[in-house]
Amino acid sequence: MPELLAPAGSYEMMLAVFEAGADAVYLAGERFGARAYAKNFNEEELLRALDYAHLHNKKIYLTVNTLLKNREIADELYTYLHPYVKNGLDALLVQDWGVFDFVKNVFPNLQLHASTQMCITSTKGAKFLEQQGASRIVLSRELSLQEISNIHKNVKAELEVFAHGALCYSYSGKCLLSSLIGGRSGNRGRCAQPCRLSYNLDGVSHDAEYLLSLKDLSTIDILPQMLEAGTHSFKIEGRMKQKEYAYQVVSLYRKYLDIALEQVSDFKVAPKDREMLLNAGNRCGFTKGYLTGCVDSQMVTFVLPSHKKKTKEQPSLEFVEQKIPVRISMEFRIDQPAIMTLTAGDKSVCVCGETVLAASSRPLTKEEVIKKGAAFGTTPFEVTDLEIELDDNVFYSAKSLKTLRRQAVQELMEELLAKPREVFAETVYHKNLSSLENKKPYMAVKVSTIEQLEDSLKRSFVDAIYVDFDLLIGGEKLLDILSNTDKKVALCLPYVIKEQTSADIKKILTKYSHLSNINYIANDYDGIGMLEELGISKDRIILDAGLYTFSDYAMQGFWKAGYRTFTVPYELNEKELLHRENSHSEMVVYGYLPVMQSAQCLRKNTGQCTKDSAIVFLTDRKKQKMMVKPHCELCYNTIYNSQPLCLIQHANKIKSMNFKGYRLEFVTESKKQVMRILDYYEQEFIKKERWNPDIMLDSYTNGHFKRGVE
Repeated sequence: MPELLAPAGSYEMMLAVFEAGADAVYLAGERFGARAYAKNFNEEELLRALDYAHLHNKKIYLTVNTLLKNREIADELYTYLHPYVKNGLDALLVQDWGVFDFVKNVFPNLQLHASTQMCITSTKGAKFLEQQGASRIVLSRELSLQEISNIHKNVKAELEVFAHGALCYSYSGKCLLSSLIGGRSGNRGRCAQPCRLSYNLDGVSHDAEYLLSLKDLSTIDILPQMLEAGTHSFKIEGRMKQKEYAYQVVSLYRKYLDIALEQVSDFKVAPKDREMLLNAGNRCGFTKGYLTGCVDSQMVTFVLPSHKKKTKEQPSLEFVEQKIPVRISMEFRIDQPAIMTLTAGDKSVCVCGETVLAASSRPLTKEEVIKKGAAFGTTPFEVTDLEIELDDNVFYSAKSLKTLRRQAVQELMEELLAKPREVFAETVYHKNLSSLENKKPYMAVKVSTIEQLEDSLKRSFVDAIYVDFDLLIGGEKLLDILSNTDKKVALCLPYVIKEQTSADIKKILTKYSHLSNINYIANDYDGIGMLEELGISKDRIILDAGLYTFSDYAMQGFWKAGYRTFTVPYELNEKELLHRENSHSEMVVYGYLPVMQSAQCLRKNTGQCTKDSAIVFLTDRKKQKMMVKPHCELCYNTIYNSQPLCLIQHANKIKSMNFKGYRLEFVTESKKQVMRILDYYEQEFIKKERWNPDIMLDSYTNGHFKRGVE
């Protein structure tokens, strides 16, 4: 049965959305959630919420959908999760592969939902996660109904799809904008939403200045099509919003999802209901997002990035815990135990109390039985039907009557909660990743142009060449150059792989497959899945920074799956790197870091499309210019940080960290810039001579090497 899934930023919001008709909620505890600034649940509230949900046949999914560091997994994760798992937690929503692997081993019966932060955009990534144990996949918001349908036909895992709420400009899990420009990482639940600020393109001011701010998603008109495509769970976004908003939105989606499930031929949303959705809150109206397969400027707010209501503030609504109806049957027969039977739905319990005696003076009355035996005020139950069979002239003490009632209530609670309260394995999961001593780390250069490639090949200290996918699309000259080098070569897969581009990507990769010493670089789970389909052995695959080996546990999880080389994520600082097992990882020491991958096209949205891949620049309110690289053949944009990362000046510290290799990444650097960076690397890492980076570079950033993220 399809599920309506609602946000719960607080206990009160949970009550509101359950009353509105949600089948399940997703929420965060006090640690590791993607909404660190929401009210969230403390342990007492969350345990209470689990009992309440299960008594009402609802489900609760806990979000641990951020990236965790070594100490957090080693010292905190088990203790944090254990009471919730023991109390019947229905599923865990996960981004981090280290968390995924840890939970799979420590709590093997707990359902794992792959967060949208894992950015699954094709059947390939979905299959990989399903094979690894994910019971549900929260699909990327950038997919069309046809793409969802294709995934549904090829995997058995449940598919969760965003139905209503805010849209990010970037593919989820592929955004470092807030992290790199302000230190608040979306991967750690602290996104500052810089995409809602004003920008201009190529220095030209527009009336439409909010170029990265998308309208809110609303799919209420296409619920039947979403069902047909294979959507199992319809997700409402909004843990940071008010409970009144959540109640109103969920109520309307409950109404129309039920109508859609009836398969009516004339499914229509009433104008007054659509107006209610708008009144609840929107950004310049709504969009159906990417579901219809149309990507255009109509999805962008341009002039009003904030969330607005169309009507005056409504009075605050109060929501209380709903009582469960019970039927009571009580028997009081002289010389026999008193009997109380409680029935709630299809569950029933029968308990026996003390023996009923004949009264010597004042006999028990039905009124007293009702007052003492059916007083369910502070329990989760309310009496809807009461039968009392009472012999004449019986005695049964008030104390015994209360004890009988308490025992019956307790047993009914246990019966109703019996299924969720399965106790999971309580094993200790140790990190067990072998360490290698890298006496001579290799040096790799990622290139995006033929000129960069030719200049890099001339340097004897360059051991490997990594070729950007856009360059692979080029002509025979690249193939000729790569065929005549004895350096190792790795082909970089695109940052985004979708169903409709998969065949072309495979064809391009296959063009180079005959080369010797060929390796591949996958940046996400869809890339991993594609390389598995191509039969590439895992020891020839380098996992790029986008697969976020934040911890040794993440590397260990990938290691068990057969992968042997990783790339250090960009958000770890010097101290954290010193406590990371680096001997299987490459470290990027120079390059413009990608801060966004987006299905939107800035040139198209601003009427500047010339149907080529010419680079443009996005300027923020501080006059910082971020390079935007369109990938027209694959239909996405990459936005880069305004300054290149440069850690070459920290060569001595980095060399002490035992990395497997170092990497320089070039995007648009000129011949002169490439030569200068290669010279700088050679002096610092090989000749061990100190140069001043301020002389070598016009501007640069240390990234997170010195600061890190919270």
